[in-house]
Amino acid sequence: MKNLIYLFIVLCITSSCSSDSDDVVFNALTAADYITPANNGVCEGTLTANQSGIEVILSWNEFSANPTGITYTIVLTNLTTSTSQTVVIENGVTSTSVVLEPNTAYEWIVTASDSSGQSVTGATGQFHTPYEASTNYAPFPATLNTPASQATVAVGNVVFDWTGNDADTGETATLTYDLYLSTTNPPALHTAGIATTNSTVSLTTGTYYWFVKSKDVSGNASYSSTRSFTVQ
Repeated sequence: MKNLIYLFIVLCITSSCSSDSDDVVFNALTAADYITPANNGVCEGTLTANQSGIEVILSWNEFSANPTGITYTIVLTNLTTSTSQTVVIENGVTSTSVVLEPNTAYEWIVTASDSSGQSVTGATGQFHTPYEASTNYAPFPATLNTPASQATVAVGNVVFDWTGNDADTGETATLTYDLYLSTTNPPALHTAGIATTNSTVSLTTGTYYWFVKSKDVSGNASYSSTRSFTVQ
């Protein structure tokens, strides 16, 4: 009888020690704004000791009301070479320093994730690293909007649309563009000196390739990626 009473007491104590407080609560993840570098601008940075690179601080707002346990993955892409590097930041920390090439345009994307499997990706930002010898920066490579990559569009007038930016103050509005378009890859020059960020071209059936060259008033230029699409 005493053994039964003892077992009952142990079970009661074990039950009373259990609570929902051990349950992990995961807050919803929401993409937040980036703080530094400023988008479409020249970032601040410090020359490394051997002057071969620029140390840049990347920072962003929290993607969760409870940052504990949040992992941030930053993908940085050199827009000149199209090479990428990945930086992983744990424990909810919202800044890091990276060493980058001087006088180079970069693109960066932040993704937040937690141990429950949630993840959310922020917007794509871009910036230019400084370089003391440069008095004028090349434009950022144009972002191609439409036609989408590998899209299928109808025969007739096709609208080519892109976004251009320049880190130099006031120069975005003065950029001009060359549209390269043909059924061969790499595509040939189709229209030069476009003063807007779109162009309409009448096309027949076939597979087409296109990219955009951005030019500033100082003669600097950059090239977007190449896309393909089908007209039928």
